[in-house]
Amino acid sequence: MESVRRSCCNRIAYQATKRGSPADCDCLYCRNFDAIGDAAYPAAFASFADTMGIDIAKTNEIVELGDFREGRVLYEGWFHVVGSIVEGPVPLDLTSSVGATWHHMTESFQVSLSRRRDLPFDELAAKDLVQLNFLSNVPWVLDEPYPG
Repeated sequence: MESVRRSCCNRIAYQATKRGSPADCDCLYCRNFDAIGDAAYPAAFASFADTMGIDIAKTNEIVELGDFREGRVLYEGWFHVVGSIVEGPVPLDLTSSVGATWHHMTESFQVSLSRRRDLPFDELAAKDLVQLNFLSNVPWVLDEPYPG
C-alpha cells in the first residue's frame, strides 16, 4: 500500500467531531450500514484505522452503489487522515475513485488512498489530507426490504 506521512492530530480531530455518516442520516441505506456497525470493516482494517487515529464509527460519508446481489449491498465510503502520500500510485483524476489502486483486504472489502478532499470534517478541513476510500460489500440486515 502507498506510504503515508501522517500527523498525530488525527485522533484528536476524530474525538472532537460529533458527526459522522451514516449515523447522521435516516435513509434506509445508511440505517443498514449503521446497523452493521464495526462488522462492516475487517479486523485488519479496524486495526490499521486505529493506528492512523481514525474512529471507524465516524465515517466521513458512505454511499450505497446500487449493487444488490444475494442479499448483499455494495457501499463506498471514506475517512480522512492528516498527512500526505509520499510514495505510491494515486488516481490521475482526483475528483473520483476511477484510476485508484484498490487493495483487496478481504473478498468483500477494498481500500485505496487518494488526495481527494470529499466532505472533510471541520476539524480537519484546513489540513493536508489523505483520503482513505473503502468499498464494503455487506448484508442487508434491516427488516424493511431493500429499496433498490
